[in-house]
Amino acid sequence: MKLRRLNENLEKSEVISWLRENVVTYIKEDQIDIIGGEVKINSRVSFKIKTIPNFKFSEINGDVRVFNSENLTDFSWMPREIKGDFIITKCSILDFKGFPTKVDGLFEVVDCKGFKSFNGLKLHVTESITFYNLPDLEFLDCYNVTFSKGGLLIKECPIKILEGLPKMVNSDKCPWINIRKALIKDLVGLPSCVGYLYISNCPNLESIEGIPFVVKNVEHDSAGDAIVIQSRNEKVTKGYEIYLETIQKYPPEKEETRSQYISRVYKDVPEMATFLTKEEIPTDFSGARLIKRLGGF
Repeated sequence: MKLRRLNENLEKSEVISWLRENVVTYIKEDQIDIIGGEVKINSRVSFKIKTIPNFKFSEINGDVRVFNSENLTDFSWMPREIKGDFIITKCSILDFKGFPTKVDGLFEVVDCKGFKSFNGLKLHVTESITFYNLPDLEFLDCYNVTFSKGGLLIKECPIKILEGLPKMVNSDKCPWINIRKALIKDLVGLPSCVGYLYISNCPNLESIEGIPFVVKNVEHDSAGDAIVIQSRNEKVTKGYEIYLETIQKYPPEKEETRSQYISRVYKDVPEMATFLTKEEIPTDFSGARLIKRLGGF
């Protein structure tokens, strides 16, 4: 259905009628404003979409939830900015066309199907991001998805690679990352610096290649507590032990890049050339703590 744009004749009764059909939260009439033919809601809203509206929401001042909605192919009716948490659950999403570009809160996509990647999504989130139980998701492709604080939870998503993770921006901290029940074979794609890393129940994990270089802003008694990788693969556990021993014996120097570090330790520990990616990231992070030991087994 084509959206009506800047229709000055849009009646509040028409909006209320659509809300009664497609919204499960109670919204008072005085919380609805029509400005320039677009709708403003001063309330949190839970949508259960049956029909796409023929008008656009210019603003929703509160958390937004979309759930139990089938065959979503167009989000153009939603405001460009969600002023609160944005949670999508139990929906069938076929396209992210017209998706909001900013979420001022948490962003969660849970128990949704119908899409293989987030390709084309351009979004900034001010807090953490959760992708949980997305059975059709094969690739992240979140190259244009960023967040300002918090971290990432990816659980029960059959992704095979970590390239394309959402990136933390505009922050002096590093993200926490929690990945469970994925089909990844290595850690390539993780950022160089993390605040916390937890990886478990990834049966295809064969290598620690791509492991983060430093841990920053960790509120733990030991920096080693911030890195937890649970694996039954002997190659993974052995490689991790070598990595940790090397980091302890040869701690990275101030402003030393990964490539420089690899060159320095390669003679004694050639495996480090495999474990560490070659991205040129200096290790001069204020308050950074190096990974010192393996935890979580």
